[in-house]
Amino acid sequence: MDFSTGANLGYAFVNFTTAIGASRFEASFQNYKWEELVRPPNWRKVCKIVAAKFQ
Repeated sequence: MDFSTGANLGYAFVNFTTAIGASRFEASFQNYKWEELVRPPNWRKVCKIVAAKFQ
């Protein structure tokens, strides 16, 4: 969160307990477009799933 503007920085870190759960999440959200939740309407965020290189 950018506390000076109140805006989301646009990324998250998610931990999964199983590889299957991670694969299902990726299948559901890779390239997902957040059109309905983002303001202004002409701005689009697209979800990109990337596995961590280091844990």
